[in-house]
Amino acid sequence: MARTGCRSALGLVAALLLGAPAIAADLTQQFRAPATRTRSAARDDADRFLQLGKTQELDEFLEDAVQSWQQALQRYQDSGDREGETLVYGYLGSAYVRLGQLSAAEDSFRRQLAISRDRQDQQAQIYALNNLGSLLAHQGSVSTAAELFQQALTLAQQTRSHTGEALSQNSLGRLAMQSGDRAKALKHYQAALSASRLSDDTRVEATTLNNLGDGYRQNDAEALKAYELAVRLARLNRDRPNQLRAIDGMTAILSRQNRIQPAIDLVNERLDLTQEQENSREILTSLRSLAQLHQRLGNSVEAQQRYQDAIAIARSLNDLQQEQFLLTQLALIGRKSR
Repeated sequence: MARTGCRSALGLVAALLLGAPAIAADLTQQFRAPATRTRSAARDDADRFLQLGKTQELDEFLEDAVQSWQQALQRYQDSGDREGETLVYGYLGSAYVRLGQLSAAEDSFRRQLAISRDRQDQQAQIYALNNLGSLLAHQGSVSTAAELFQQALTLAQQTRSHTGEALSQNSLGRLAMQSGDRAKALKHYQAALSASRLSDDTRVEATTLNNLGDGYRQNDAEALKAYELAVRLARLNRDRPNQLRAIDGMTAILSRQNRIQPAIDLVNERLDLTQEQENSREILTSLRSLAQLHQRLGNSVEAQQRYQDAIAIARSLNDLQQEQFLLTQLALIGRKSR
């Protein structure tokens, strides 16, 4: 089984909106197995495939996770478990986004929303509305996305779902950022932070803090404070996406402030995480950043080694553009050291 994390597919989503959070980071999931139904062999099998898919996703075996969730979906459908169907469609949609299969993702999210409405499951609707809205927003359907996010927020407030309110406020904040209204975005993020703390959902809180860090782009002190809290929560939860995102935010600020050694320490942590995940694309990013930071410090030997390591990864990915950039940087160091 090949790790999807080692392929360029993961970069497709981020490329859709350069400089904005990747779609995958905007998506939400209900981390609960369907429980409000009579047990059966088919449902037990479905639950096992659901959990297997979640494990495979964490290990970056995305294509295998999709296959497991499709097996779970078939069994939930066979046993008439509509709650299970709703949950699986959310997982499938998120995975399809990360694989760059956006039409399949939209279909999954629309099915997730339709079933949750049919069942009058308001909590599931909140998740489905946010998921579909996030995808549509990144595809340019801003007004439709805004309507979906507002529907989700209204439902969350009506049902007093603090987690749902935090998710929806985050979605509205990202939409405001996408539209260039930073002040409005910060208001939504602050509301999301309050709601996430009321819900005691530290994963949503970490996401919100990262959003705030992005929003405070012109206020380094506030941005660093938000990212530092986010990375602390992410470490405790082993929440790798939020951990990487917070590290990247902090590194950018520290580098801009010419605080190179603390930035290097953070990127070393990033490298350890990406190697643990065996995510070649992210390992390449970590090595390139380390090489550039050591180059700024004048550590030529360390910079050369990191560039050479990065070149090897770029070649394994057949990324000719990255390979050429790295070779050029390596040659520059060689000329300066003569």
